[in-house]
Amino acid sequence: MSGKKRNVMLFVLLFTLLLGVIVPVQAQSYGGTKTIRVAYREDADFINKSSSGVYKGYGVEYLNKISQYTGWRYEYINESWENQLADLKSGKVDLICNAQKTEAREKNYDFSCMPVGTEQAVLYTSEDNEDIYFQDYEHMNGKKVGLLRDSYQNEEFEQRQDEKNFHCPEKYYESEQDQIEALKQKKVDMILTGSISKHDSLKIVDKFGAAPMYIMTTKGNTEVMSAVNNALEQLKAEVPDLTENLTEQYVMDKNRNSKPLLTREETEYVKSVSAPIKIGCIGDQPPLIYTDKETGKLDGIYIAFLKKFSEISGIPFEFESLSPDTDPIEAAQSGKYDFVAGITACQEMIDEPEVHLTGGFFTREFQIIAERGEDINTLETSTVSMNSIFEKYKSLRPEGEFPYKAIYCDSPRTVLDAVVNKKADMAIMDSYAASYYLQDEKYRDLALSGIVFTKAETCMIYGDNTCEL
Repeated sequence: MSGKKRNVMLFVLLFTLLLGVIVPVQAQSYGGTKTIRVAYREDADFINKSSSGVYKGYGVEYLNKISQYTGWRYEYINESWENQLADLKSGKVDLICNAQKTEAREKNYDFSCMPVGTEQAVLYTSEDNEDIYFQDYEHMNGKKVGLLRDSYQNEEFEQRQDEKNFHCPEKYYESEQDQIEALKQKKVDMILTGSISKHDSLKIVDKFGAAPMYIMTTKGNTEVMSAVNNALEQLKAEVPDLTENLTEQYVMDKNRNSKPLLTREETEYVKSVSAPIKIGCIGDQPPLIYTDKETGKLDGIYIAFLKKFSEISGIPFEFESLSPDTDPIEAAQSGKYDFVAGITACQEMIDEPEVHLTGGFFTREFQIIAERGEDINTLETSTVSMNSIFEKYKSLRPEGEFPYKAIYCDSPRTVLDAVVNKKADMAIMDSYAASYYLQDEKYRDLALSGIVFTKAETCMIYGDNTCEL
């Protein structure tokens, strides 16, 4: 593979890596008003006590939801992981809320009927460590790693070393603060923690072993575990997205997502890029891509995304506006641009031998628009206006959804005009564009129906000539 082709593939990998934003329920008490002792360790960022004495975090919110059904109050006991396990086994505490299930633990503890989240093992090094990069197993070999005593992630790390054929001498610590201090003092080269912890000042060099987290109690404590299980079953029915919402709020922190996880080769590629990468942007597609009338510069959601990508990766971009009727495949093959943006991914492009797709920016929903109050479900057959992209790329059209006659239009306005002028019963438009154009007084009698016609990924494309230059 030529150097240029390898660099393009590295860019595409980087792009893919960086694609990288509750309803109240009626409480029903099962366990009565009682105080439940919850063991936790503050350095895990799962349960935290603020300076004002208020407990916050993923675990706290989950337990508060459970208390709506059990009527429980909680006493939080901060101690090391080793002491948590010992005290739960002896019955000094009632619950641990973020435990992975293993055969050994099932002999001494009981687990909830369903998980309350997922946790990965995360391997960190110092931010300024330029010797170890993401998944840099060759340079990890022989480096000392600090582990948390009795942590489930230690077993995952042993498997990871076997899989990737490297070995690290291990040192054990009682808390994550002890691990971090050892890393600062150069006593270890890396530390291993669970992903519920946040260490924004450190550099992630590996992530692996995603495993469900359960609530765990003392073996035979059926009173507590029955109440937990009843509450979890009701939460699953009444607040099905609770775990997803809490994960987004507490685990997927914005600082971590702003730091790309780059391999050694990717890092070297970023450092080597000097000339801007030229991106042809197909417009006019407000609010996705358009030319600002005041500045004369390209703007929109795509451009903001690409500028953010450039900022995070350090790779300079140069944008050029392309007319709306530009053939994206021809533009990608022309040799004038490294990448072409403003693309809706489709099977035809995937099958095109001289065009390649990057990872998707985000998913676009193409929804049905009709006159306000129109019951489109009563129409046996319909005339539907839609962008000519659906005529050119037939794979975007869902098969067998409903019978219709299509009117293909060259712009969003002509798509909507067809409905306003009674030439079509309804229109198909992506929700971003629809939200933009429906603000126009001309289309005041039109509205999104809420029915999704199809979904598609947005992306960029590049041609073989980009790889071979």
